[in-house]
Amino acid sequence: MLEEIKKAVEQTLKINLDTVSRRRDLVEGRIIFSVLVLSTEKITLAALGDYINKDHTSIIHYKKEAVNLTKYNKNFRQKFKNCLQKLGKNNEKIEQILTLDFLKKVTKKKV
Repeated sequence: MLEEIKKAVEQTLKINLDTVSRRRDLVEGRIIFSVLVLSTEKITLAALGDYINKDHTSIIHYKKEAVNLTKYNKNFRQKFKNCLQKLGKNNEKIEQILTLDFLKKVTKKKV
């Protein structure tokens, strides 16, 4: 499932998540990927970080940043929505995932 999510994010955003860079489009892609994985898979922060060559503290930051970006950045929200559509989520499920309550639950969930 990780590969499926990674492929969907990379194809939708036209990026390579393995690229080592701080470019905004890559960071946003890693944030979206991390939140999608944490909301669907049972995986530790360290394991997820290893998968994308980041530290577990980066994943913690991504979780918090996802809430802020979804709330205040329309472009990020649209990118997130497009990735969810690529994964085959229906519109009702997409709106549920994009709610701040859902994102806050994912960011507070202990793995």
